[in-house]
Amino acid sequence: MPKIPRFEFDQLADTDSEEYSPPMDEIQEDEKEARSAREELADIEIEMAEPHRDRYTGEESKFQATDPTSFLDRIYYLRSDFIDKIRDREIREELLAKAASIEKKVYRQYIPFIRARINGFGWRNSPYKKAEKISPSGMEHHFDMARNVLDSMSVTEEEKQDFIFELDRLHDKLQSYVDEPGLFSFEETEEKLQNALYDIRMARYFATTRPPARMLAYEDVNPTEESDLEASLKSVAFLLEITQNMKEGDLKDRCMARAKELERVFSNVANLYKLEPLLLGDEARLKDLYTKVKNQEKVTEEDFVSMEALLKNDLAELSPSDFERLMKILSIAKRVFNGEHIDEDEERMNSSYESIDWAWDVLGVKRGDSEEIVKKAYRRLAMKYHTDRNKTPEAGKKMQRINEAREAIEKYNERKTSN
Repeated sequence: MPKIPRFEFDQLADTDSEEYSPPMDEIQEDEKEARSAREELADIEIEMAEPHRDRYTGEESKFQATDPTSFLDRIYYLRSDFIDKIRDREIREELLAKAASIEKKVYRQYIPFIRARINGFGWRNSPYKKAEKISPSGMEHHFDMARNVLDSMSVTEEEKQDFIFELDRLHDKLQSYVDEPGLFSFEETEEKLQNALYDIRMARYFATTRPPARMLAYEDVNPTEESDLEASLKSVAFLLEITQNMKEGDLKDRCMARAKELERVFSNVANLYKLEPLLLGDEARLKDLYTKVKNQEKVTEEDFVSMEALLKNDLAELSPSDFERLMKILSIAKRVFNGEHIDEDEERMNSSYESIDWAWDVLGVKRGDSEEIVKKAYRRLAMKYHTDRNKTPEAGKKMQRINEAREAIEKYNERKTSN
């Protein structure tokens, strides 16, 4: 039998065989390829986790997000130029599995990507922005691409439904910007005022929880600088101006109610911290009473009489919208106590008031609730009111309000997380 040189034997050998013993240069080459592949996959995961953050500058922008097709192209390139060339079967299969796992998640990136494009459309088409106006026709292509990619992915029915709800929410947002061009500027200004209110609350918290001895000489316990308050009041005036110029309809009515509530809060910001404990205390007592009623614990007529007396006693201190909201909860609790079946979702959808926490109120959650709780609440309401499932005449309007609330909470949480 003729002898075969070692290097020729290695070329003929099956690299996937357990008996195969790779030379050192092959091991080093595989390690180099694997390292490059792992680094690139890690970069893709980071970019997908923070879609609105620039990978080089670290800056975030609601107008930017990577096109998901670029992630698919990069994964394809990784497979063909790096992973497939690795001769160590164990390493190759590990990286192929990792790439496949990431690829299955790429479809989700259409949500931040389309949102960024819609934000850009809203900004450019706002009558309050000096920018060239654009047509929404090109946006439909992104929605079609997202649905096509979803169809090609192996995902659970629940994941598929959640994705479709998100796409529909974004489509409604785009249509709202088309129908009411000033809406983007309204939302932008409202978000700025909500952020200012958050800053005031946080400043007050730190000013009142830190011992005076540890405060710096130039620090004041009053967290609201006069110049900041003036700027906020100017923003409120601009918000009211935008709303007055909107087309007549439900959207204008909702925006006007929210704008007037912000006007009330910032016009009376000095009393904000005096009233908050009173409001929170009344609300806690009221919700405790309602919980007892729902759990069929011992509750009497006298409990309702004393609760109503407490609210009326605080009427002079509470805002009209807060008083109306608390009386609404009391009324619902009474109806349940008297044996009436109450659909709490319907009660919230049909409420006319718009408090500072309107978005959380619509979804039936609290401002401090986690993203997971908010997401579950949104999904439950979408399953109930989405027009594909609910054919009642008012379902579309209710779903629009639910989508507005989800969008507002999402913006608030993004800002809070970045602080």
